[in-house]
Amino acid sequence: PWLLVGAALLVEAIGDLVYQALGGSVGGNGPFPTAADAIYLAFYPVAIVALLGFVMRDTPEYSRGTLLDLLIVAVGLGALSWSVFVVPSAHLAQQPALDRTILITYLLGDTAVLALALQLPLAGRLRSAPVLFLLLGALGALYSDEYFAVTELHPSWTAAPGQIIGYAVAAVAWGLAALLP
Repeated sequence: PWLLVGAALLVEAIGDLVYQALGGSVGGNGPFPTAADAIYLAFYPVAIVALLGFVMRDTPEYSRGTLLDLLIVAVGLGALSWSVFVVPSAHLAQQPALDRTILITYLLGDTAVLALALQLPLAGRLRSAPVLFLLLGALGALYSDEYFAVTELHPSWTAAPGQIIGYAVAAVAWGLAALLP
């Protein structure tokens, strides 16, 4: 799973490079959506498989319970994210359907990553500093993507520095987690 954590970080870095090349700026109001969003969205399957790898390393007698716990947490976080951010985002009449779909996908992907990261302390073998860093990274990404969603809902809000803080925390925390397995 650690190689997949590294791969997820690499996907994010490539997305950042493509975003910068397409005229985006750190903390600024860059174009949305772009080809970089397709790369950013590729982060989620890689990160989810990596985190599932940690969760599934449980001893067999606890696997079903851990997966049930995961589903409970995921449904709860999904319902919260859905009602607070996704439903209002879906009603952005001024946004094209593709923009709304990408925005909603970010929010749901972050919720899934956070739900899996919350399962790590329950997953038997991985109980140390990397767990805290993976959790912190998942929270950072969720914070920044939801901050972005709010700025899309309320264009008068500024996108920087609030949005960038979470992304920076996510990148640094997941990098530290990979360095300290």
